[in-house]
Amino acid sequence: MKLQTVKIDNRGMSLIEVLAAILILMIVWLALMQMSLIGYRENMKNILRDEAINVAEVRMNELRNLLFDDGLLDETAGTTEAPVERKVRASFGTFPFTPTRTISILSADTKQVTISVAWSWKKKNFTHTITSIVREP
Repeated sequence: MKLQTVKIDNRGMSLIEVLAAILILMIVWLALMQMSLIGYRENMKNILRDEAINVAEVRMNELRNLLFDDGLLDETAGTTEAPVERKVRASFGTFPFTPTRTISILSADTKQVTISVAWSWKKKNFTHTITSIVREP
């Protein structure tokens, strides 16, 4: 009787090699997930900042359209106004933005108007400020 030799095939992957490959893929996947979370947070901060800029510009345009001798342009101390609720994306709900108005009298016919808009996200406070000069015509 003739014995036949069996050839061992070394082209396959062992269990250790498969587990090592899965481990490497998991590390890469976790790093990519962390980067996507960082991107999400920064994107949300930018969206909220853009909304604050819009709130400040709308409020500044309203104040620019007032008459120079109107009572609202006579207050020199910082005046906190009612919070403005803005809807940010459909799934995030509304965020309150709190504008504060400060009027500085520069001369008899010139006033400086400053609008600061404050908001909070992820337990951090943010502020955007714009300034304009209003002159008596």
